[in-house]
Amino acid sequence: MSLLWYRVNRFSGFHFRFFHSGWDRAAGESCSGCRLPHHTQYYTSSRQRCPQAAGLESIAPLVSSVEETPDPIPTTIKGTVPSWINGSFLRNGPGKFEFGQDRYTHWFDGMAMMHRFHICEGKITYSSRFLRSDSYVQNSEKNRIVVSEFGTLAMPDPCKNIFARFFSRFQIPKATDNASVNFVKYKGDYYVSTETNYMRRIHPQTLDTKEKVDWSQYIAVNSATAHPHYDREGATYNMGNSYGKGGYFYNIIRVPPPGEKGADNDSADLNGAKVICSIRAAEPRKPSYFHSFVMSENYIVFIEQPIKLDLLKFMLYRIQGKSFHKVMTWEPKNDTIFHVVNRHTGQFYNALCRNLPRRYVLPLTVDEQTPLDQNLVTLGNYKATAKKTKPGEVYMTHEELHDDELLQYGGLEFPQINYNQYNGRPYRYFYSCGFGHVFSDSLLKMDVHTKELKVWRYPGLFPSEPVFVASPNATEEDDGVVMSVIITPREERSTFLLVLDAKTFTELGRAEVPVNIPYGTHDKAASSWDGPSPLPVSVSNSAPGSPGTESGPGAQTEWVDCIQASDMCNQNPHCSSRYRVMRQCLVGKEKEAMLDNNRECQAALEVLLVSPLYYCRCKRGMKKELQCLQNYWSIHMGLTEGGDIDDSSPYEPVAPNRHPDAFRLASISSGMTGMLTVAPKGFHCADTERTCNPCLDAAKACNLNGTCKRHRSSYIATCSKEDTNKGEVCSKKRCHKALRLFLDRVPTEFSHRLLFCPCQSEGCAERRRQTIVPDCSYKDKEKPNCLELRRVCRQDSLCRSRLADFIVNCRSYPPTVSTCPNQDNHQACLASYTRLIGTDMTPNYVDSSFSNWTVSPWCTCKGSGNQEEECMKFLQSFTDNTCLRNAIQAFGYGIDYMQNKNVSVPGPSVTTKTGLDRSTGTSEPPFVIIEKYREPSGGSNKPQGLPEDHSACLCANVWALLPGLALALVLAQHAL
Repeated sequence: MSLLWYRVNRFSGFHFRFFHSGWDRAAGESCSGCRLPHHTQYYTSSRQRCPQAAGLESIAPLVSSVEETPDPIPTTIKGTVPSWINGSFLRNGPGKFEFGQDRYTHWFDGMAMMHRFHICEGKITYSSRFLRSDSYVQNSEKNRIVVSEFGTLAMPDPCKNIFARFFSRFQIPKATDNASVNFVKYKGDYYVSTETNYMRRIHPQTLDTKEKVDWSQYIAVNSATAHPHYDREGATYNMGNSYGKGGYFYNIIRVPPPGEKGADNDSADLNGAKVICSIRAAEPRKPSYFHSFVMSENYIVFIEQPIKLDLLKFMLYRIQGKSFHKVMTWEPKNDTIFHVVNRHTGQFYNALCRNLPRRYVLPLTVDEQTPLDQNLVTLGNYKATAKKTKPGEVYMTHEELHDDELLQYGGLEFPQINYNQYNGRPYRYFYSCGFGHVFSDSLLKMDVHTKELKVWRYPGLFPSEPVFVASPNATEEDDGVVMSVIITPREERSTFLLVLDAKTFTELGRAEVPVNIPYGTHDKAASSWDGPSPLPVSVSNSAPGSPGTESGPGAQTEWVDCIQASDMCNQNPHCSSRYRVMRQCLVGKEKEAMLDNNRECQAALEVLLVSPLYYCRCKRGMKKELQCLQNYWSIHMGLTEGGDIDDSSPYEPVAPNRHPDAFRLASISSGMTGMLTVAPKGFHCADTERTCNPCLDAAKACNLNGTCKRHRSSYIATCSKEDTNKGEVCSKKRCHKALRLFLDRVPTEFSHRLLFCPCQSEGCAERRRQTIVPDCSYKDKEKPNCLELRRVCRQDSLCRSRLADFIVNCRSYPPTVSTCPNQDNHQACLASYTRLIGTDMTPNYVDSSFSNWTVSPWCTCKGSGNQEEECMKFLQSFTDNTCLRNAIQAFGYGIDYMQNKNVSVPGPSVTTKTGLDRSTGTSEPPFVIIEKYREPSGGSNKPQGLPEDHSACLCANVWALLPGLALALVLAQHAL
């Protein structure tokens, strides 16, 4: 073979992506808590070798847990985003680092969070979702870490006895499916992947988690990398390992493209995958770790390197109480072997490679016939030489792949090229991240011909892996843009998606996001489309980075509703024909089978997914709301029909709460509980010793308002009029319609006070229970199964929409102290809950209890069979919903009417119990118990002869309970 040697940088070979910096970094010696590779010590100063020594700012906020943003939200554009960019920028990485009191000990271990920037015609929206992996779900249910990850060993169940905990150490650990590394594509489907045998298929537009795919069910491998390669025919190549009686093998995998013989295109799986070559490990007991590989048009190059997996340690690490990363060892004295495989035939060669400081030397055959003083390096574009000067002696000169200018940026990682056009071919430019900090703090563009380096770098900003997107009419390799997500630990700055001109490496524009995004791993540009209009964004004409520009959720936006989107589609012949087909697919009882099996339905759905209809939304309370919702579900019903996946809300997203810490939990937990100096306006008593009734006051206020009184009288009359035709107490359909009319047209300051007023007696609670939700609109002769009630609700566009909106705005999963979405937007949760009243899913207080109250729709989980777990989960979204409970409590404390925004309002002390359905005798899900407000002194002297039992006003109770409630919240916060 020809002689090849390449000088490598501090992170082991930036030019050919042979190594990954993370593992080298972990193998080096420590310096005040930071670890660097061994070979960096040859030329780095103490400032470079240890970022802490340089006084660099803390990056702790970059590895902190964040909340997901499931519905797309607008971004603020500064500068210009080229209008030809149409598609999605996808990002993966850890986003949650603790469950309960358990915290992960390695950054890699955080639960996977998927991010999506949708770009169309210069506008960008952002959304994110946690991957609903088995690891995430199990950890959430137990509120502790129960699945081991790379650097964190899950502890045995503390509820088990000492013997059970001991023997659990000897159980074979299950591989995690926490796929937090990369987005990959197989046979046209998108997956998120890690380095175990599991992947998760995802929906690239909604980020919904779909089925788990196990590599070992299709080919004989135990794991696969998260960095496959793609050829120009659409086939995907990857590497996995296997071990058995024959030893330990590295396997090269080929997955066919969609439509190729052997590929099952109707299923989201790996059918047709095969191992084209197996390479035996040089040391069967200590195989090499591998993170990626190299592929050209004809060959695959796998580097068996001295980063080893000790299989003996692998068998013992769990027994010894260690995590998986302790299995890895760095053995620099071992040889490095380059395995070269013909990817068309599977034939392979291997070449021994000696690892010398900062370079690799491959053996060269020199015999007597080799001419003198002739360069034996025949590869083009390289300045390295190897000349035979005399028998038995070869004089070599190396080529500097970079000069010392690169060192000031700390080496590099996450290299990317113009992949679609130049993967496997000679290329001139690559883009990467510079590592002057523990995390990347610059973006680099390298010209490998001239060694020219271009840099984008600003203090306090940390970019993600750059992604190159070629322009439509590109004539040169770097015609296009480079995109990267920029995050910062500084509160005065925003996270944003950066768009650079790839040729000049200067900023074109940025899209600022009003939520926090953690540091991630890998980015991917998804397929581009022509046509779909994204959700609206607020656009600033200011130059990038200019001060004083207003951004965020308060900016004005214009929404395209689904009625307008339908008109736009009907004007396009290609879209309108598919739209008609899709509406036919959703008619009748067989629509689930039609959507799954009918190719015309599937083809129509694929076209409509890139039409304006997919991105449309509806305004709450708009004219022709029902028609708008029906247009929305004409597409989105096809995405979720037949499964237990929660629907996305068809309504416009709610802006994040500008005051997320409404309960002042931070000040309470730090011992700085403020005093309630202003009584809630909504339930104010002039004299705190005077007895008052907020529910009675709410009824009086409604009677004094003409609109409220008129609509309240209307629904009371309708819901109490007997339906003689059916022999029922009333016509539920008419009652529901009257209720919806009341809630839609009466201001919330009246309707919400009637529904959520705090009670101090059973008489008050019973009247509150029947005041706005009469039994006619709530109860039925028998309780239906909750899943059947959900199915009936989802057959109606209005009920389905409002249920989806409730789930989105009141989602409280996993349970934490701060549980409402959109930064604890309790008002949005209350509004969504209220709009469910008057539908088949009408919720209400379940009894007349005023101290242990809970809310629920009229249904039970009895008779659910093997769907009982799903049924209980759905029912608990009402009965055990922390967000909803806090929202009702917040209204009860008068937060909506608070005059002083600095008031500290504690939440209630909470316990749980298991309720019993007396009608069936079956155990129902745990109900939330909110402790009764204690009676103030003198509370026994209540006025007699009133129509209901009055109690002291709420404001006096808050004064009396403030210390105890604060202590309860502190204890609850630490318990979580």
